[in-house]
Amino acid sequence: ARVVLDADTMAANVSVTCPPSETSATLEVEHDVTACDAAFALSPVRTLQLRVEATPQHAGHKKKHSMAAHNRAMELWAIIAGAILGAALLACVAYYVCLTRRRLRAYEIQQAAIVRDQVEAARTRLDDFQAPFAVISARDFVGLGCLRDHEQILDSGALRTFLSVGAVVRAKRAGSVFVFLSHQWLGVAEADPNDAHYEAMCRAVAAIAERRGVELEKLFVWVDVLSIPQLNRTLQSNAIASLPTFSAACDCFVAVAPPATHAEGHACDSKTFRSRGWCRAEMAAFWARRGRDDMFAWTGRGGGVRPVAPDDARLLETISVFEGEFTCCRLGHPDGEACDRE
Repeated sequence: ARVVLDADTMAANVSVTCPPSETSATLEVEHDVTACDAAFALSPVRTLQLRVEATPQHAGHKKKHSMAAHNRAMELWAIIAGAILGAALLACVAYYVCLTRRRLRAYEIQQAAIVRDQVEAARTRLDDFQAPFAVISARDFVGLGCLRDHEQILDSGALRTFLSVGAVVRAKRAGSVFVFLSHQWLGVAEADPNDAHYEAMCRAVAAIAERRGVELEKLFVWVDVLSIPQLNRTLQSNAIASLPTFSAACDCFVAVAPPATHAEGHACDSKTFRSRGWCRAEMAAFWARRGRDDMFAWTGRGGGVRPVAPDDARLLETISVFEGEFTCCRLGHPDGEACDRE
C-alpha cells in the first residue's frame, strides 16, 4: 500500500490492492516524518493502522469472476456429457452393425442350406419318377372325343402307368414310343372347354406316328390334365415334381398351339403359348435332357408338325421359365395357395 499525507488536512490517500477473496483488510503502515515535526505536533508513534473496506466495484468484480468460473464449469460439464453421449452413441452403432452382420451371415448360411437341399432333392427327382408315369395309347386317345381328367381316364382303365424309368426303357425296347404333348390351358379350371386343342393334338399324334413309323397302339401319349392327378393335391404335387423326368422319358415333344379363344375371351396361339410359365418349364425340361432334335410344334398353320429350329423363339424363351406368366399370380394366390413358381 502507498500512503500519501496531505500537509493541510492530514488526510491520507491510500491505494490498496487486495486479493479477490477478501472484502476488508487492516494495514499497518510505517511512516517517517522528516520535517516540521514540531509544527504538526506529531507524536513519536511511527505506525498507523488503516482500515480498508472493499468498494462496490470490487464486489461486482468478484461476482463477475464467480460467474465466469461458473460458466467455465458448465462448459466443462457440457463437454464431458457430450463426450459420454458420443461414446455411447458410437458403441450403440458398433453393436448394431455387429448384430446386423451376424444376422446377415446366419441368413446367408440358412439360404445356402436351403438351396443345397433343393439341389439335392432335384437330383433325386431326376434319377427316377416321384409319381406314376401315366400315359394313354394313341389309339385310345383319339377315341376319347375330348380331353378328360386323369381320374376319368383312370376309372375307364385306359391309362397305363409306369412306376420307374427302367420300366419305360424296357417298353421302348419292346417297340413302344412315348410322346409328350404340351399346350396352354384355354380355361382357368378347365383345360380345353371347346375341344380346340384336343383336335389339334389328335392330328399331331397321327403325324408323329407316321414320322416314327409306329402303329397308334404302340404310341403312348402324355398330356398334363390326363396324366397328372387333378383331385389329390399330394399326388398332383409329386407328379409335377417329376415333370423333368417325365419329359426326359419321352421320345418326342410336341408344342400344340393352334389359334384358339380362351374362356375369358382373349386369343391364344403360339405367342401366348411361349409366354406361359408351365409351357416354358415343360419345353426346358425336355430340351435339357433330350436336346432339340425330337422337339416339334403344331400351330395349325399348315405343314403339320414341324421341327423346332435352333433359333425358334419357342426354344430360346424356355430359358426364362420364371419370367413366364402363371395363372396363380394373375389371380393373386387366392386362399393363400402357394405360387406355382415354387
